[in-house]
Order: sequence, then C-alpha cells, then structure tokens
Amino acid sequence: MTAQVEGAGHRHKYIVDRLEAKRRVEVCDLAERLGVAQETIRRDLRVLEQQGHLQRVHGGAVKREERPLSPFDGMTPQHLPTHIDLAEQVVARLPHAGTIVIDCSAISWAVAESLSRRPETHAGLTVVTTSLDVAVVLSRLDTMHVYNVGGIVEHSHRAQQGDWTLTEIGRFRVDLALLSPAGVTLDGGLFASDPMAAAVLAAEVSVATQVWLMLDADALGRTAFVRASGIDTVERIFTVGVAEPHRAQPFLDAGIVIIPPSSTPAATTP
Repeated sequence: MTAQVEGAGHRHKYIVDRLEAKRRVEVCDLAERLGVAQETIRRDLRVLEQQGHLQRVHGGAVKREERPLSPFDGMTPQHLPTHIDLAEQVVARLPHAGTIVIDCSAISWAVAESLSRRPETHAGLTVVTTSLDVAVVLSRLDTMHVYNVGGIVEHSHRAQQGDWTLTEIGRFRVDLALLSPAGVTLDGGLFASDPMAAAVLAAEVSVATQVWLMLDADALGRTAFVRASGIDTVERIFTVGVAEPHRAQPFLDAGIVIIPPSSTPAATTP
C-alpha cells in the first residue's frame, strides 16, 4: 500500500508540473508517459480537481483558471492562446452557408467563440452540436440556426452522450463536421478516450460529407482507447502546435491537408 501511495504522489506531482508547463494534459498521453492505465490517470485527475489544481475537460485537464466551470454567467471564457489561434484558422476557412456539426472539446468552444464574433459573415450556417458550451455561445446569434441534440450530459465537460444523442445525430445530414478526436492514424482512423465518446464521434462522422479535425499535433499518428471510425472523409487537419515530420508525412502522402499554427505555412501534399 505504501508503494501505491508513493506512486500516486509521484503521478500527481508530475501531472501538476506538466500542467504548469503545458497548460493542458491529455489522459492517453499521461498514461503512456507514466506507464499506468488510463483509468488510473482519470482517478488522479478527479483527485487533483477536488484539490483545486485543475479543471477536467474532454480527454484531459487544464489549469483551473484557464476555463471557468460554465459559460452561462455571460462571461467570455479565457481560452488558451493556441486554441484561439486554431479556432481563427478554422473559422477563416468555413463556408459562409451550409450545415455543420461541431463536437465537444475545448477547441470546439474556442471555434464557437470565434464564430460568435462574425454574426454577418457566417449568417447562412446551420450548426448541430453535442456541446452545451458551444450551443450557449452560438445562441447569442440571431443570424444562425443552432441545434443542440440533447442526451445525457457528461458533468466534467458538458458533452451530450448516450442513445438519445446517437439517435438525434443520425437524423441529420451535414456538409461538414468539426471534430476533435483523442488520436488519429492513417490505417486505424479516428480514436476516442472511452466507448461512449467513440460512439458519438462515429455518429458525427457518419452524417458528414467531409470532416475537418482539430487536435494537438502529437495526436497525429497516435491511437487512443477506442477506435471510432475510418478516415476516408477527413480532408483537413488543424493542429495545436507544429507536427513532427514523421507524424505529418503519412497524412500528407494520403492527400490530407495539415494546417499548423498561423505563424507556420500550411502543409499540403507536394
């Protein structure tokens, strides 16, 4: 038992230190680095959240001050600068009309904030979302149709999940899905951190004509706990940070455009 306590203390210090350096941690990355199961990391994050060290979000955690618990108080959340950069890249390339799905993640919330500052430019968009945060932010706009699909609300990141959610998503057909998987590989496709998230991710992919991914650069070429879907309809990948060449090249060779931070030219196929 002493070894387990010491192990937990070591993990907690590592997680807090990494949060201080990176501002965000991912369950699958921590599990790999620390050599423990993902469920062990989730328990660690719950403990650290109770102690006030962090705020759990979809797939990981951020420093508590980086994201208020709820957007319903009317305050604009303080997003990570890297997420804001990615969101601006995505919104600049969105069609001005049509139908899109936006999933639930910290990056998706930043995309919604960016969209909300362009009420006229994207007035023709219809948005379907599984995120309460995204729905509330976009509800500010009377120029945009927003559909929140409903379902069980996951308490830590307010994603809607379960059979109700899957049934409702299946009723839609959309032009584009903006998704943030926990990992993506060329042969395995899109991955999620748990079975319920994977089911929702698969449903979102299935109703979209094309898919754009929004994720950390080190998620390229990385798997996670549950495979969600193939990669056939993925056309663009927006990354937080610049992907290492060995991670990016297989996707480029497959004809998928990778769009790094705004200070770096977009990577495309030769």
